[in-house]
Amino acid sequence: MSLRNDALSMLREGLCAVQLFVGDAYAVVQETPRRVETSLWSCDPWQLIGKSMPAKTASLEHVEGVTMGARMLLSLVGAVEELAGVEAVAKLHVVLHCNDEQEEAVVADLRGKNFFGLSRENVVVVVECRKPAHEFDVAEQKFVPKLGGIGQVAGTGFCMMQLTWSEEAYVLAEAEGDVASPAPAPSDVRGRRVSVGTTLGTDPEAVLDDQLMPASDGRHQLKGSVLDFLERRGCR
Repeated sequence: MSLRNDALSMLREGLCAVQLFVGDAYAVVQETPRRVETSLWSCDPWQLIGKSMPAKTASLEHVEGVTMGARMLLSLVGAVEELAGVEAVAKLHVVLHCNDEQEEAVVADLRGKNFFGLSRENVVVVVECRKPAHEFDVAEQKFVPKLGGIGQVAGTGFCMMQLTWSEEAYVLAEAEGDVASPAPAPSDVRGRRVSVGTTLGTDPEAVLDDQLMPASDGRHQLKGSVLDFLERRGCR
């Protein structure tokens, strides 16, 4: 019971961060004449089930038009709210790992669904590359993209390393069209500090502190690592 109480207390105080990995979440929708995959983030799971088991979807009540990514975040928000209350949802930090092919869809869903009830400044997006498989070309003596090969990501181990690298993630700005403001002198940017618990985005000076770059394309890139950002936000 003590562990449960400790966990609930940490949720309510905003000391927790949740990692979500969606970069390698794909489903095969066609095998021939060539293999075709689709990102589960943007898929309605019932549509996928209906293609292979139409009788199953016809016999069960279900909600259509809600993507897997939306269901995942709504489930997380609902579970935290049920356990620790609405205040805990507002303080929850989420680190969302996606790949470069999914990135724009992920950003559009976050903005379009008002971050699914999460606080905008608490959602950190980390992007990795999805590249096709390669094979060694003996004649060329080098690795080349494999014809017909499907894209692959480096995996969760690489995602964990990304948490320790500077300028490897971003949080979305308040407005989609926000662009970079003239940068202050380097000494000003690097010299500023915010206390733990400061809500980014509510203070005009917050975008110029030492945690975030000025907004560009509606996104504030982190200057330091994700781990540093979360630590300064109070996460354990």
